[in-house]
Amino acid sequence: MGWESDVTAASGFLGAANQFATANSKNTAINQETTYQDTNISNNAQRRAGSLQTSYLQSGIALDPNTAVNNVITQAYGQGITDIQRNNANAAASISNNNATARTAALSGLGSSALKLFGGNQGNGTQSGGSFFGSFLQTGDTNALGQSLGGALDPSPVGPYQPPSWMQ
Repeated sequence: MGWESDVTAASGFLGAANQFATANSKNTAINQETTYQDTNISNNAQRRAGSLQTSYLQSGIALDPNTAVNNVITQAYGQGITDIQRNNANAAASISNNNATARTAALSGLGSSALKLFGGNQGNGTQSGGSFFGSFLQTGDTNALGQSLGGALDPSPVGPYQPPSWMQ
């Protein structure tokens, strides 16, 4: 079962990369859609302001900069800006959610792959050690003198002085 676990783990790493690629594709689509929506909101705000200006002019009201009429037109533009900001905030939230989803899926897949790759518990309470990397990291071996040897991640593969077993 050694190489099969390693191949499964490698496919988990590829799956993690695929999660991020999918998130990037979705984020690109969200950015493009947001740009289109921002353009539409801007055009509609300009149309509203133009419609207000035309209505006031047709009714004979002057468009002096210091009048309430000008404030109404400014408010129409301000509403367009607010709508664009809300649209961009919603897009940023969607992008953040996509990235978080991809990160969670990738970490979950990588964690599962790491258990397979490094021979973690397989649910029955025993170490499988079926993969090359799992056996490489295991501890508990002894050398010819009876000294305990650590695994690959043990900072001191041979502990402090241990007399050979025949001297004890």
